Amino acid sequence: MAELTISINSRPFAIACADGEEQRVSRLAEDLAARLGEVKKNVSGAGDSHLLVLVGLTLCDELNQLNDQIEGVRQDVEAAGKTRMELEKQVKEFEKLMATSLVSATEKIQALSEHLEK
Repeated sequence: MAELTISINSRPFAIACADGEEQRVSRLAEDLAARLGEVKKNVSGAGDSHLLVLVGLTLCDELNQLNDQIEGVRQDVEAAGKTRMELEKQVKEFEKLMATSLVSATEKIQALSEHLEK
């Protein structure tokens, strides 16, 4: 287990993380600190806890929006899959029809050829 100290709102916090995850945790801390700074600019007089709750709500809102977008993409992919299956079915039906038509045309050409040879 690795341990590092991050700074949020000018306060140090000791954080334990998996070995090799230190840079990732540092980037997350920087993101959190930046978000906290943005909220702090817009909300005067709020304490640390209140600011962190506001940042948490903002993050939850972003997560919900992303989940909604993912669900929309999932539905689009599902619809595209159904459309693809329908198109594949139509292609197979068309191929059967073409094969039948070619056989029929071949038979007619052969019959005509035989008739002309007589």
